[in-house]
Parts: sequence; structure tokens; C-alpha cells
Amino acid sequence: MHFVSILVAIFIFSFNFSAQESVKPTPIVICSYDMEPLILLWQDLHQTSDPKFKLDVRPSSSRDVARAFIEGRSQLAPINREFTQEETTDFTTKWGYAPTRLAVGIDALVILVHKNNPLKTLRIDQLDAIWTTTRLSGYPKDILTWGDLGLVGANGPLDPSSV
Repeated sequence: MHFVSILVAIFIFSFNFSAQESVKPTPIVICSYDMEPLILLWQDLHQTSDPKFKLDVRPSSSRDVARAFIEGRSQLAPINREFTQEETTDFTTKWGYAPTRLAVGIDALVILVHKNNPLKTLRIDQLDAIWTTTRLSGYPKDILTWGDLGLVGANGPLDPSSV
């Protein structure tokens, strides 16, 4: 009888112990300053399915991000550039395999136009002719005035920041 009591006590103790929710450590993510908004957005999106999910996000320079990842202080390396050859070698030497790169976006130029701008359309080759001297997109000449963009009677100098 005493043996049964001990077994019941062990069973109840183990059940209570296993029924307790394990406390998961908060993953540390050291990211580059410009990646922080994206990491926080991903965290918010993941919290819709797992409300207890939380990251310890620590923005830093890209050099510090790479170093923290190589040293194992960060589980991810959200960074705005590729690892240098030296960083890749250091990681491979420490961990025995090369880091896996997963590109989630690329640099992009976004053109925002004021609602009062008289232009109805603007093509890529025209933007190239406004902001560069090489005109690699094929526009036949530099665009220096509003008239060069087709605005009749508007031959004043074009300020590229006003387009």
C-alpha cells in the first residue's frame, strides 16, 4: 500500500511538472538599424498566431550584427548587406558550415510625386535622364528643364528634387 502511495505521488508530481508551461527564452536578434522596422513587423505578424512570441531586438551596426551572429550571440543576422569574405570564413571556421543567406528584399528607388505636379506620367528613361549623366536607359538627351519633359511654356530649370 505504501508503494502505491509513492507511485501516485510520483505520478502526480511528474504530471504537474510536465503540465507546467515551459518558459522559453526570448530569442535575441541583433539587426542592422535599417532592418529593425522589418524585424518588428515580422514579430507583430507572428504574434497574430502566437501571442506570446517575443523577440529581443537590438539594433546595431552591420559590423556588430555580423560579429554577434558569428559569435553565437544572435540567432539571426538581419543585415543590409552580404557578409564579407572574412565574415563568411570566420563563421565557417567557428561553426563548421557556411552561413545560409536568405535575401528578403533588394534596394529599390521609390519616386513619390506631389499631387500638384503637372506631369501625368514619367518614364524610367526620363528619370534616368534627370538624375544621371550616363542616360543608360536610352533617353536621347539630358533633361534640364520642365520643357524637356513636354510641359509647354515651362523652360525654367528643373530641380530633380521637385519632380
